Amino acid sequence: MRFPVDKTFSILRRSKNESVREVLRSALKSTIPHVREKTAAAIVFRRTSSGHEDLIVHWDKLDPSQRSIVLAHSGRLPDTMSRIVIDADHELCGQACRVAIDINAYDLIPALVRAAEDKSHQHLTIVRSTLLTLAEQLQAEYGRPRDYKNQRDPLLVRRHVVAELEASIERYEKHGCHDIVEAFLILARRENATLRNVINNPLHSVFPAIRDSFRKSERKGVICLIIALLENRPIPNLALETLAEREDDEFAAQFAAVIPSFTPGAIKCMRRVHEFGLARNPNCILKLSDEHQAAVIQLLSSMGIRNKDAFGVYKLILATGTTSARRIAVKNLKNFPAAEATQLIVAALEDDDLEVQAIAVGQLRDRQVPNALALLLAKAESDSAAVRRVAQNNLKEFHFERFASVFETLAGDMRTSTGRLVRKADPEGIEKLNEELRSRSRFKRLRAVQMTVAMNAVTDVDKEIIERLSDDDQGVRIEAAKALALSKSQQAKRALRDALLDRSRAVQEAAEASLYALTHTIEKTEITP
Repeated sequence: MRFPVDKTFSILRRSKNESVREVLRSALKSTIPHVREKTAAAIVFRRTSSGHEDLIVHWDKLDPSQRSIVLAHSGRLPDTMSRIVIDADHELCGQACRVAIDINAYDLIPALVRAAEDKSHQHLTIVRSTLLTLAEQLQAEYGRPRDYKNQRDPLLVRRHVVAELEASIERYEKHGCHDIVEAFLILARRENATLRNVINNPLHSVFPAIRDSFRKSERKGVICLIIALLENRPIPNLALETLAEREDDEFAAQFAAVIPSFTPGAIKCMRRVHEFGLARNPNCILKLSDEHQAAVIQLLSSMGIRNKDAFGVYKLILATGTTSARRIAVKNLKNFPAAEATQLIVAALEDDDLEVQAIAVGQLRDRQVPNALALLLAKAESDSAAVRRVAQNNLKEFHFERFASVFETLAGDMRTSTGRLVRKADPEGIEKLNEELRSRSRFKRLRAVQMTVAMNAVTDVDKEIIERLSDDDQGVRIEAAKALALSKSQQAKRALRDALLDRSRAVQEAAEASLYALTHTIEKTEITP
């Protein structure tokens, strides 16, 4: 809908008469919203310094609709704002800087650079602060998908701004402004020729300032640049030194997020660093997500750092870290042979995560823990299949085949104690025992029955033992009858009663003794209060 005043504003915006300024200045305060909007649009369109100054002066009083109009045509204001900013004594400098931040006036950055170099500038603090803020806003904008409603291409703007900052970097000896260096680092890319020239030349006048920013700046753009340089080939020494120095939370958060993208070549280069800054502040690692904690711990391991700081990280992570991080930490404790590391391994046996437990179990024998055997046997009966499997793999000397090969050489007590271990250590022990009981070899069948008793596995294989009561060999039948004294099944009792009629007197006596033992065991159980 076209309002009657639209034609009036169309005339006013094209008029070159300076008296129009007073009319528009008054109209900015109109009680009619449409008039206020048209006034703001007319002032922006006129491109007169005096009118733009009025917008800057009244900026804090403009309503959102007026501000949005100025923002949509913000490219028309920088000339006026540049003149204000460069003037070392201009009273509107501070206000112009605040407006520049609100409207993302990146075109003002060259003027801000000139003002920041002027040590006599009356508004030096706000000028330099605005320079950094606009640099960060521009860095954030070109890092997002392009908004094509905005006619400014942030990449082209950045290229122009960086060129101005590069020129100022070359004048650093004269102005010594660290904020200009910081703004340059926020916007520069790792392939920037000026940047490469400086960081590879410690004698360059601006090198100390860049090194200081690399070590201390918490600005996202600077940290992103450091991380990008760590992906370079070769990695500049200054970037590696920064990796060894930085231990702050902001660096940890941004660095951890990109660790998975590092190539093996980059990680290999990082091995040149013998210190890892984040290891000196392990609490900052605890603030990261599970994925990022794990990434930092994995990198720490890949870099081969094994000093006391690295060990302190593993210790803290195993105590309070996330699940993925604990898994990596316990796995890499193998690189720390100290007694304290062994204590952490033993403690990890009771970790809430079963995979952490399994990894810890796998290191017990290599560390020669005094009670490793007892710990392994306990874990061989774990409810977790993964933990049991690792424990059993570390008890191979107690597997069935080896036990069978030395069985004849063992004394009675040793047979029993070793047999109990084999039953726990070898998950296939019962199956192998069944196979031996069915063997065509009389010797193997006889030995298998005796091993069954030693392993306390009669109940597990009583069906096969019962079958042995019908064995062709008398010796096997005798041992089977003796073994069934340890069975609790009714089938075993019936088989023993049948064996009382065996053709061999020795088998009959063995069956009778076993039946007596089973009967009296039951009676004793029944009368026990």
